[in-house]
Amino acid sequence: MHYLQRTGDVDAPDQLDNGEVIAAYLTVALEVENSDVFLAAVADFARTRGMTVRP
Repeated sequence: MHYLQRTGDVDAPDQLDNGEVIAAYLTVALEVENSDVFLAAVADFARTRGMTVRP
């Protein structure tokens, strides 16, 4: 089983620097049976593209 783990030491968007890495990251997030994990991964991807969430 794959899993994603957030830590204080790593900012995912800093690591999402090419299409292959992004695709793998989103694929692993989809494999987790928790939609919040996938939504967080999509948010990380959006941040790599300069998108932000409006309050």
